[in-house]
Amino acid sequence: MVRLRVGPVSFIIDWMYGRIPGLGWLLNRFHPIYVYNKPARYKFLDELRGKYRPAEGTAHLCLNSLELGRHIALFPEGKRNRDPVFLMRGRMGAARIAQISGVPIVPVGIDFTARLKRGRVPVIGKAIFRVGKSLIVCRDKYGQYGIPSSGQPLSTPILRDITSEVMDRLALLSGKFRRPENPAKIDK
Repeated sequence: MVRLRVGPVSFIIDWMYGRIPGLGWLLNRFHPIYVYNKPARYKFLDELRGKYRPAEGTAHLCLNSLELGRHIALFPEGKRNRDPVFLMRGRMGAARIAQISGVPIVPVGIDFTARLKRGRVPVIGKAIFRVGKSLIVCRDKYGQYGIPSSGQPLSTPILRDITSEVMDRLALLSGKFRRPENPAKIDK
């Protein structure tokens, strides 16, 4: 068994969870990074979203957290995947943060032993975490696309390629399959 040394981790989570009494207090103890782009499940909470939304975006908050020496944990699908067989589409946020910060992406697949037997992903149950080889977003690997100098954003096709590679690795690590994707429909 390989043991990994992991420093403090900030999870990227939906802003509504931080507003639930008790749960919000607990989550804030772990310095989460809240995402504010999703509308609230209940419309009256949308007024709160505007009140708590920081001036800088989620990517900026992630970069600040990385500069403070914290790690970032996110689900590249953008939400919990309850499908026992297939991954959802990957979003390009992890690729964008990795490119700007120079921090490698370490894919971690989560597999539930009972998912195939039950035909669904259990809410509670034995989980297996598989850690893959890190993916370093660098000029050597993606130079054929003409990566701009450091600090400038990558183009959308490159971010799609990086996201696709991350999702391929996650499929292997989680024991799931990827559905064929239309590149024009990959979420930004």
